[in-house]
Amino acid sequence: MARHANIAFFIPHLGCPHRCAFCSQRTISGEEAAAAPETVRAELEAAFARELDPASTEIAFFGGSFTCLPRERMEEYLAAAAPYVRRGQCAGIRVSTRPDGIDGEILALLARYGVTAIELGAQSLDDRVLARNGRGHSAADVWEASRRIRAFPGAPFSLGLQIMTGLDGEDAESRSRTREGVLAIRPDTLRIYPTVVLEGTVLAERLRAGTYHPPGVAETAAFLAPMLAEYEAAGIRIIRVGLHASAKVERAVIGGAYHPAMRELCEAARFRRRMETLLAGIPPGEAAVAVHPRALSRAVGQKKENLRWAESCGYRLRLVPDSGVELDGLCLLFPEKAEIRVLRPEERTGSDCYEFALPHAFPGGHWNADSFLLPDGDAGIGRLAPCLEQVFPQFAWYGPQKVPLSAWARVEALAREDAGLAGFFAFVRRWLEGRRGEDFFWILGI
Repeated sequence: MARHANIAFFIPHLGCPHRCAFCSQRTISGEEAAAAPETVRAELEAAFARELDPASTEIAFFGGSFTCLPRERMEEYLAAAAPYVRRGQCAGIRVSTRPDGIDGEILALLARYGVTAIELGAQSLDDRVLARNGRGHSAADVWEASRRIRAFPGAPFSLGLQIMTGLDGEDAESRSRTREGVLAIRPDTLRIYPTVVLEGTVLAERLRAGTYHPPGVAETAAFLAPMLAEYEAAGIRIIRVGLHASAKVERAVIGGAYHPAMRELCEAARFRRRMETLLAGIPPGEAAVAVHPRALSRAVGQKKENLRWAESCGYRLRLVPDSGVELDGLCLLFPEKAEIRVLRPEERTGSDCYEFALPHAFPGGHWNADSFLLPDGDAGIGRLAPCLEQVFPQFAWYGPQKVPLSAWARVEALAREDAGLAGFFAFVRRWLEGRRGEDFFWILGI
């Protein structure tokens, strides 16, 4: 079976005209030296000797500023990768570079070798933050490079942006400026890297000197959660949040927002915000919330933090897997109550109950052996009353009420938000199997 593969080569610092305040590429990539062109060629031969899925296989050059390499070296790398694109063995070549490393001549060269995706290390769209962190380019360079990539004849490139949060000098205003800029540029893909302060960097010196105070994991997840929602709503595909986890990175971290599952934390924070909105309209107590099965762990949160938060607010929350809910959505089923009580005729202790009778059993009399009963009040018929009265505006509470099966289906649909009634409706469906072909049943009042 053909496999998916991203064949990535890291070229730390190659082509970089600046040493940014946050940068420690060798720690991030795990590479001590850049892969030589001949190494790239040999590793590609080995990789493509396996059966790979061409549609989902990509060759990538990361870690440096690819288009700022000396032209001869850049073409050596591209020449090693291009034959696999031409033969249809992979979908294309992806490169990352600086915004000021893009011009018309460079784009023409990349297109000629089969490059299909260009990621710009924008990091911020605030000039003050860019200067403070030694980027050596401006926000205008990001806008112009994005425009050039989009406008290149034949549109051969997808555009990616890489941004950082928590850089030195960033505040809520500058973060908002970057967010608004990303939404306006609307790249095809986006990588978000919360700042992680690594040993040996300028930011590490500033942290120790007390002049830089990066946001931590919890603060970062809280402000990223709504940003992720906005980016996705704009059609921007977020392909990474946070640095790749590695032992080398973890040994070098001295501050900032590092977590091996940073995106999961952000997604959990998104669900927490939805829960806050969802529960705001109901009193504390037991409640059930439907969530897509694939999103269950995010809704629960790391170490059950979302459930613990709900409990601290007075809600004993039960998450119900439901594939009918949107993947990133939540649905309040109902403030939970005791299970509805279904009685057999012999279990009744008085006349304050409602009999559900099959067509052949009534009007022959009450308390038939194949009927069942619901008591009055919230533990019984009262639980159904709002839905019954919506379907039957003149419901006969003190007399026989004929219930067509089509109308009962509407009652069930209206009551779907009450998770505690799911078992009751399943019971009724089984009970109706004994109706002998009729398309209705009776509810006999007090």
